[in-house]
Amino acid sequence: MNICDVDNPVGKLDVILREGLGSLYRELKSAPWYKREHEIVSLFAFGHLVRLLIDQSIDVGQLDIEGRVPQEWPHRRARRTGKDRAQRDLVIWNRRGDGFWRVAGQPDRPFAVMEWKLSVSGKTRPATLADYQDDIDWLQHNTSLMRVGYAVLVEWPEGKLRLRCAKVLGGAVNRKFVCLPDADA
Repeated sequence: MNICDVDNPVGKLDVILREGLGSLYRELKSAPWYKREHEIVSLFAFGHLVRLLIDQSIDVGQLDIEGRVPQEWPHRRARRTGKDRAQRDLVIWNRRGDGFWRVAGQPDRPFAVMEWKLSVSGKTRPATLADYQDDIDWLQHNTSLMRVGYAVLVEWPEGKLRLRCAKVLGGAVNRKFVCLPDADA
């Protein structure tokens, strides 16, 4: 089944992501060797999200790691080949086969975009926090091009794991969508 075809698709994805991020958090607490953003995105997608999507009979063929998506507002740090598109960490398309390149000049719009940032320093650097804010800003400014967006920050300040996820829906930002351990973001 396509994510866009389930009842209350954004609400369903919210439940799936909260559960998946919670299980990722528990795994990272027991395996702190994950030190690269790509490794954590892959671990989340294949080790947590896929299982939850399958449990809900949602087609995992809609997932795209490092997917190209349309953009109206260029992200200042995005690696991009043109100002009309950007590469995003994890994309969930409306249906299998959707993508930026499917129809020349008419890119599909994703259902959801997830951007990730990771800090393994003893103290989260200001640049990492600025990059996380840039992700939130990008999602907010491109909200018309997707149903929902999420920005995730995984950090180990002073050796203590924290995971935050902000949700962007209709331009509104919920910075406390997920905060683990439970604490103020």
